[in-house]
Amino acid sequence: MLRTSKHNLAICSKYLNVVFAIVFLLFINISKAQVAPTGFTWSSPNANSITVSSVAAGTGSSPASEGFVVIINTENNFQDRSGVYNRTVGLVGGNPEYSGSGEQVVWAGNGSNPNVTITGLDSNTPYFISIVGHYTGGSVATEYSTNYTLGVATCGHVPDAVTGMTFTKGVRKITLNSITDATGSAGYLVKINTTNSFTDPNAIESSLPTASAAYSGSGEQVVYAGASASPALEITGLNSTVTTEYFFKVYSYSQNCVDGNYYFETTGFEAKEHTCGPPPAGYNEYLLTGGGTYQARRLAPIYSRMNTLDPSGMIVYINDVNNFTAPSAKYKTLPTANADYVGSGQQAVVVGGPSSYFATTNNLIPNTTYYFRSYTYYTCGDTSYVNTSDFKEITLKTCDFSDNTISNPVFGNISASSMELNSFTALSPTAPATAPDGYVIRM
Repeated sequence: MLRTSKHNLAICSKYLNVVFAIVFLLFINISKAQVAPTGFTWSSPNANSITVSSVAAGTGSSPASEGFVVIINTENNFQDRSGVYNRTVGLVGGNPEYSGSGEQVVWAGNGSNPNVTITGLDSNTPYFISIVGHYTGGSVATEYSTNYTLGVATCGHVPDAVTGMTFTKGVRKITLNSITDATGSAGYLVKINTTNSFTDPNAIESSLPTASAAYSGSGEQVVYAGASASPALEITGLNSTVTTEYFFKVYSYSQNCVDGNYYFETTGFEAKEHTCGPPPAGYNEYLLTGGGTYQARRLAPIYSRMNTLDPSGMIVYINDVNNFTAPSAKYKTLPTANADYVGSGQQAVVVGGPSSYFATTNNLIPNTTYYFRSYTYYTCGDTSYVNTSDFKEITLKTCDFSDNTISNPVFGNISASSMELNSFTALSPTAPATAPDGYVIRM
């Protein structure tokens, strides 16, 4: 009986070990990768500290992160903690008094509001803070996300310059989507102008200027002054009739916690964007009266780009009479071009992006005058806007070979049933006419 009892206990112990192993493996397999946080809010309450108030959890973690680990370093160099570990080290505590160099966990715990003030920092100095999400779920295994890292600075520090801006074009408006985040920046000042001319802010300003996203129509104006690097700001009041180019300049700033002044990076970053609409007058310079190829049955005038604000493309029509119907002002689908002329009437022979090139129109009649007219358009989204009042016209004539004949034929042997033509004097057309492709001899 005793042996049987021990035997049963051994079997039971083995089963328990298997069950525990299965449970642990199930936990590992069920647990899904934690997604990195997407941001955090911070401030510098005084010259020697930085406070991390809240963390924005990443979307897609299943289950969601229970809490976060806050880490600081003087360099953008952090340990990769992502993955599942059979430990709980670092999930509680942390030391908010920074040692002065290297990577250090300053807070670790549950919840998304650490409200930790990191002390022992140097004034006017940039630092890097990295956040890692974690999930334990009551198990000894802890799952960590990848790092979200951001450059910060103690107050009074002049931030780095912005390196980019993104926009979305619209009709009578431009949306400022995002600003490339600058290390140590507490906010951004954005200006607009119709010319690339801006007055830089002073290195130290006691207050921010008033911003208005409704542009007055001309001159320099502040359209944004705020903390977000993703303002999604819709700038209105822009030109309502044609595509117009606007210039932007952005400056980063930090705020000194002691005196309340704003410390500006004064170099700034410049960008430009334009509204949706037809190209403005003066941008249709694509049909040139000189150059090109002229033949009896085809014409190839030169289309040349001659401006800086390039339209998306142009529509070029041909006609055998000087009479054109203007295209529509807006198209969801542009007209179809056909370079083979049907013989009479108005026809689109070029529809597309302008560049320096020849575009040949075929099936023409020798010694005939043809008329060309070009319109430019700008495509924005799914709509193309045509400037129907600003067009360019030229008149070209095909070469005439139909009434010309060769001269000075030289014959060789002549018999009762054959005749040998050895040579003749070929045509010598005057430019822009060119020599024919061949000759037809009739008897």
